[in-house]
Amino acid sequence: MDGEAFEQQIGVVALHFRRAFPRKEIIMIRSMVLAVSLIAAPVAAFAMPAVGDIVGTNPTDAAAALQKAGCDLKGFEAEGGMIEAKCYDENNKMHEVYINPKTGAIARISGKD
Repeated sequence: MDGEAFEQQIGVVALHFRRAFPRKEIIMIRSMVLAVSLIAAPVAAFAMPAVGDIVGTNPTDAAAALQKAGCDLKGFEAEGGMIEAKCYDENNKMHEVYINPKTGAIARISGKD
């Protein structure tokens, strides 16, 4: 396909798009995409820690790393050979973060309502 035929084909596609979506609808679609992206941006900034993240083997380091990752920490306790950290996300949902005491890595995360 030569350049002129390609441009003509693109013009036909653009014409069909304009007929299918009037200008008002295109502006509305763009506005919705912008609104969704603005709403989603803060959520990404407050992500919880992930399995495999190294948070530390002592309470001070682990607390600092969990809080930096967006976790509102409420305390630690020992459970099943792991260190369990109770923390809340930005939606005030409680998560139990299980930390391997030897490596300082997050082994498991369970969420509760």
